[in-house]
Amino acid sequence: MINIVSVLFNRNTESENALSDLRSSMAGFSVLTAVVLKKTATGISRYDGFNVDKTDDSWSTGGLIGGIVEIIDGPLGALLGPDLGPLMGSASIDDKTIVEAINNNLALNQNALLLIVEEEENGLLDQYLNERGAHTVVREPAVTVEFQVLHAQEVEAELREEAITKLQENRKHKLNDRVEDSIGTMEERFRNWLKK
Repeated sequence: MINIVSVLFNRNTESENALSDLRSSMAGFSVLTAVVLKKTATGISRYDGFNVDKTDDSWSTGGLIGGIVEIIDGPLGALLGPDLGPLMGSASIDDKTIVEAINNNLALNQNALLLIVEEEENGLLDQYLNERGAHTVVREPAVTVEFQVLHAQEVEAELREEAITKLQENRKHKLNDRVEDSIGTMEERFRNWLKK
């Protein structure tokens, strides 16, 4: 099964070391894509990573990895912050999504490891990560995360369209008010001119 796994460590060096170790194949699981995300004052950046199928950096900006980062670091993340859970499909407080795990737990200047992994069972990867200092491991099927990302992108597009429509309506009303004020002022000036 292909899963998306987010991992938080106590120290940034632990995430960097785990990334380095994961580049080689492991028994029981295969990491297809791995990226270290770093939270800075300006947002979430892709610090380091790899993809077994691509040699360029395009994998880190597109697909599921890019979609997850865009949700957290984009308008929805800024607007909803820690309340992204219901949008992402979280059914309860205990039911964490990948996006929630990163968005709510990643502190400033801290790293998170985000993986796309093919695994037969969860225990082997969890044990491997825990031995390297992981304190939070959240896993979801890739299909579920893909649905969440697509849903969030649809919601973002709807909100963007609604905001643009409202802005246009406001501009139109303000313009109409200005035109009416200008017409009123011009009519008054014309009447005053005729009285002279």
